[in-house]
Amino acid sequence: MAIGDGCYSSLDSKIAVGQETTFGTAANEPTNGYLEFISESIKTERDDRRLDMISSSRAYRQHVKLAKTVAGSIEAYANPDSKPFGMILQNALGGTVTSAVLSAAVSWNHTFYAGDMESNKSSAGASDVKSLTFNVQRGSTNTWQYTGGRVNTLELSAERGELAQFTAEMEFKDATGTGISFQTTTATYPEVVPFTFVDGTFSYGDSIGNLSAETIQTINLTLNNNLKTDIGKIGSEVRDKIPVGRREINLAWTMRFDTTTSYDRWINHTRGAVRLLFQAGTITGSDQVYQMQIDVPNVRTKAQEPDVSGDEVLSINVEAMAIIDNSASGYDIQATMRNTIDDYES
Repeated sequence: MAIGDGCYSSLDSKIAVGQETTFGTAANEPTNGYLEFISESIKTERDDRRLDMISSSRAYRQHVKLAKTVAGSIEAYANPDSKPFGMILQNALGGTVTSAVLSAAVSWNHTFYAGDMESNKSSAGASDVKSLTFNVQRGSTNTWQYTGGRVNTLELSAERGELAQFTAEMEFKDATGTGISFQTTTATYPEVVPFTFVDGTFSYGDSIGNLSAETIQTINLTLNNNLKTDIGKIGSEVRDKIPVGRREINLAWTMRFDTTTSYDRWINHTRGAVRLLFQAGTITGSDQVYQMQIDVPNVRTKAQEPDVSGDEVLSINVEAMAIIDNSASGYDIQATMRNTIDDYES
């Protein structure tokens, strides 16, 4: 059969995620490590160059390969019972995950802390999770392995009439497409459906301890780790390190205009706090519900006057920039997840 005669469907593709305790050293996925996804676009790039030299001819004579980079995005719905989603969330925040049982062998609550992607083991017997391995099968037969994966940006969004979803922009150390196999050959996925806009609540206040629900139509939270992607060394075509930069957290939401409160917060430079909460479905055998909560305890907002045009309902766009909470809590972002997963330890 000639190259190109085959025909494979994207519907046969799959992704498995593992946690690396050594940066760039491949890790097997757990049995529940398959990610149900909408799209992925991880690509290998390499600088190639034809040498521009004088060599008694108009033609180029030599060609060399140079630096290799691997990066791309994953888009998926926010499913509280998806372990890979939790792995990606942990890597994005960069810190420890602590887990507490709510109902024995049935439901657990997990707290995701901000950190540096280096020192984040959750217990003395665990290991620091430095990075992620992605095994990506495209079609029914061809699999690539991507190692040293770190989340550069994580975007969580929800809007009326849609599901809550996330997009993770990833940077990797290296990729290989030879001799790759899955630890668990049969992919399994959560029976729980992802969160929808109906499951969400947006709350705002002057502190995390003093919040009130507000009515919005869309919400977008972006965490940017500003990874240092141009780090490398002589003697290797791949990046030997992908260190973190300054973490930036931004939010944006739209809401109907019925008061100048949001405008006044901006003009007066008033401190605020935001909580995104999604709850849905009782966990079988428990009185607990599936839950994802994200707290941003210290923000400053921008909310200009609403535009007036045509026969439309007035609305405003609100933007918020997060800074660290200098009180006893001392964080700029923190997340919790409630599900049937017992832990996120490596």
